Amino acid sequence: QHNIKDDPKLILEWLSEVDMLFLNKDEAIEILLANQVEKQPEKLQDEVNLLRLLREHGPMVVALTDGKR
Repeated sequence: QHNIKDDPKLILEWLSEVDMLFLNKDEAIEILLANQVEKQPEKLQDEVNLLRLLREHGPMVVALTDGKR
């Protein structure tokens, strides 16, 4: 079992093997920031951009949760 905080770079590598990804917005931001995927961190607050960036790394389907939203 791996935690995102343990090795976010490894998580990003694994995404190429994933068809469906379920995670919350904070986890998505953590993975992308740790891997310096987005050069402008403020763009990571945009859910559409988060979904696009994650899909570019492999998963065909990405489900993103955001607390009570």
